[in-house]
Amino acid sequence: MFGFSLILKGILLATIITSIYFTLLLINQCYQFRRFKGPLPLPWVGNCYDTTAFYLMKYLSILRKRYGKIFTFFAFTKPYLVICDPAVVRRILSDPKTFPKGPDYTKSFSIAFGEGLV
Repeated sequence: MFGFSLILKGILLATIITSIYFTLLLINQCYQFRRFKGPLPLPWVGNCYDTTAFYLMKYLSILRKRYGKIFTFFAFTKPYLVICDPAVVRRILSDPKTFPKGPDYTKSFSIAFGEGLV
């Protein structure tokens, strides 16, 4: 009986510590992305609490209309900076300081952009 109670206390403590960690991680990430507009994320689920977020392209289209061409989106605990302006995307991808061009550069980005943009 005493061992079972100790195990429950340990599980509760681990759950509390994990919750605090993910909440602090979210606060830190929100602080880093504070210059960009976007919907308010929740700990653990990010912006996936909204049921339309499961239809990603439709949801990103809605967010673009609401927040402009550059906004943030949190998929669970992972933040994403979404850029919908082709000129800005081209500038970011062509900057050698941001993306060093190596053998995997074209292979990685050709999946999304084809052979022409990168």
